[in-house]
Amino acid sequence: MSIVWEDKDSGHVVIATGSEDCDIMLWSFDPRLGSSHMQLQHRLTCSGHVSSVRALSAVASDQEGSLVLFSGGGRASLKCWHVEFCSSQEVSVEASVCHEQLRDRISAHSIAELNSSLRLQRIHAKRTNESESRVMALTSFHAHCLEYGKRLGDGYIVVSGWSDGYIRFYHFSVERKKFMHLLEFTFHSHCVLSITHLVLCPREDGCDCMVVALTAATDGQIALWDCQDLLSNGASHTDSAHGDKPAGSHRDPMSIYKAHQSGVNDVAICKHSGLGGWLLVSGGDDNSLYGALLQTSAKSRKVDLFPVAIGSNVHAHSSSITGVGIDTTGHVVSVSVDQTIRRWCLSVAECSSSSSSTEKSVAWKLIQSCFTNVADVSALILLPKGWVLCIDIDQQISALMHH
Repeated sequence: MSIVWEDKDSGHVVIATGSEDCDIMLWSFDPRLGSSHMQLQHRLTCSGHVSSVRALSAVASDQEGSLVLFSGGGRASLKCWHVEFCSSQEVSVEASVCHEQLRDRISAHSIAELNSSLRLQRIHAKRTNESESRVMALTSFHAHCLEYGKRLGDGYIVVSGWSDGYIRFYHFSVERKKFMHLLEFTFHSHCVLSITHLVLCPREDGCDCMVVALTAATDGQIALWDCQDLLSNGASHTDSAHGDKPAGSHRDPMSIYKAHQSGVNDVAICKHSGLGGWLLVSGGDDNSLYGALLQTSAKSRKVDLFPVAIGSNVHAHSSSITGVGIDTTGHVVSVSVDQTIRRWCLSVAECSSSSSSTEKSVAWKLIQSCFTNVADVSALILLPKGWVLCIDIDQQISALMHH
């Protein structure tokens, strides 16, 4: 689940969700309204996947009022959708999948798809080893963010995590409307559950912009990757789902964090002005929350990230944590299968453990906790005005607001 668009004038946001019914749904929401008037309205259903939709990632398009939405799921399926919005503040008119009907508020159409085998139908599908792989996580960004991407022309870089433990990079060409395989490798050797990225563009020291991808898997580890280095040292250019790199090709990340005892279900990172660095947080199947404060340093025209404080809350929830986020105030929000949403204030303190790799630790303080009526919460998303949205695998949605 991800916010796909926010209208700064009206305050409305449009949210995309995917579920096991193979559909992607777009919803509109006005976070300015109070909890008694909260209404999440369905706007559009996008069909085309042949198995459950496990991952979504949205990037603003160069065309005003539109964006591209990448979706991935079962049967090794990866698709790209073009979504358009009207500039009007009115959101209540009927939506349609027809791209040409300009009267509609929201329209979307699939402009490309990538399957690792022949077209798969829901019934009588021919199962292959490749088609059993699932896209578990996605993140995407403009190709021009990387020096390597600029050589590929206009388009987007898509980083995907798969159930077979592979991390795969693709380039989506706007002009050709095709995916091009760039790179695949293994590191976690376990199912990749979460992926996100950050873009570092320092203005000092003459350093180049740097895109860092973060991957997390069922091995409990979070790995940080320099996307420019990865692609420059091993990318292949093919239009197939899998490239020519030998199976089992391995890459070493720029840093590794052993965050959890088991699966890492969600990862978030953002610049935290209060703590003076990049705050990395994660939630896992071990019911715990992990936090690391990272700072940057310049080395040979490159930016490096290193930890200055780390810390876990091993009793954060009473069941698996399925979603984490960092709100605009710098507080961390977590949601769990125990049907609680909790808000945390983080601080940096002197480390009391001699086994820690840093001199300082991240301390967790619970400042708010509330219940949600969504059972088996699979994700959360933070919206303006303090709204927290929870969703389960059947697209049941609940909205709660932290005051």
